[in-house]
Amino acid sequence: MAGILVVLGLVIVVTSFQYQGGQEELKLKVLRVVKGDDAIEMVKSIHIGSFDVKSAAVVELEGIGKIRVWVAYADSPSTAQNLVERMKDKVDMYFSKPEIVDMGGLKAYRVFGNGRTHYFFSFQNRVVWVEFSNSNPEYHAKVIRYLFGEGGMEKYIN
Repeated sequence: MAGILVVLGLVIVVTSFQYQGGQEELKLKVLRVVKGDDAIEMVKSIHIGSFDVKSAAVVELEGIGKIRVWVAYADSPSTAQNLVERMKDKVDMYFSKPEIVDMGGLKAYRVFGNGRTHYFFSFQNRVVWVEFSNSNPEYHAKVIRYLFGEGGMEKYIN
């Protein structure tokens, strides 16, 4: 009888652990946040030609690997989308050919380069570029959903 209780207890503990693991909150540690003029200069420094932005932020995070999020604010959502489409047409000069991916209802482009996986998209009046050192696309989707679909990015940039 005691053996059955021990086995039953182990099954309950293992089942609870697995369930909690699936529901575990995403853990992201902030390593660095750059805003304002310094962030605008960082954004402009990695672009060829003019990339007119009103404001910018660059956030470096650590989760499962390093994550860097570049956010450039445009005048309007349509301007942000136009800038993303311009990037899509030129990004393969430095990265792989962009492919469209669905990030929980958010249309994004994914490219590979410099040993990382990169996503770029427009979100509201923002042009967003997210780079991951981790190669797991399911993890990428989870992070992007949290940062943009659930508003997690706001606490870092506002």
